[in-house]
Amino acid sequence: MSYYGYTYTGPDGEWYWSERLPDHESILDVKESSAAEMLFYNRVKNNPTREDWVTEFNQAGGNRTHLEEGSIGTQVSCFSEELIEFNEALSDYVSAPTNDNRQKMIKEWADVQVTLSNFAWFFQFDGEEAFRRVHGSNMTKLIDGQLLKREDGKILKGGSYTAPDMSGL
Repeated sequence: MSYYGYTYTGPDGEWYWSERLPDHESILDVKESSAAEMLFYNRVKNNPTREDWVTEFNQAGGNRTHLEEGSIGTQVSCFSEELIEFNEALSDYVSAPTNDNRQKMIKEWADVQVTLSNFAWFFQFDGEEAFRRVHGSNMTKLIDGQLLKREDGKILKGGSYTAPDMSGL
């Protein structure tokens, strides 16, 4: 059940939600919206996630999700291209750790993050929640507060390991 009211921008430039149409003369923008939409606007304005930024970018660009028959090929090729560019920048930084190479490596890392978040947008799942669940699962690998590792550094799953539950995403 959607509960509708009004989202508006106040004279202070902040977003607000109200059950009643605001009648203050200094209101800058008003639209009918649900409480859920207002929560989304507040999160995006006050604490945006990577997925929020990716959604904003894709909506501005008129891009389509899988539900709108968007192209998975485009998503995969963009991710592959960014991963190659990151690997090259990382290699350059490791071999010559200059400030310029570091900045390039960080930029390419961010591009990989954006293309990964694009998959969450494209397939319409909450990437932030998926990340939280995997982190929680990873923490079950700890034994007495320590990680068990093989000789090559690979982290092992302890006896209390629990796989993440991705249902509902």
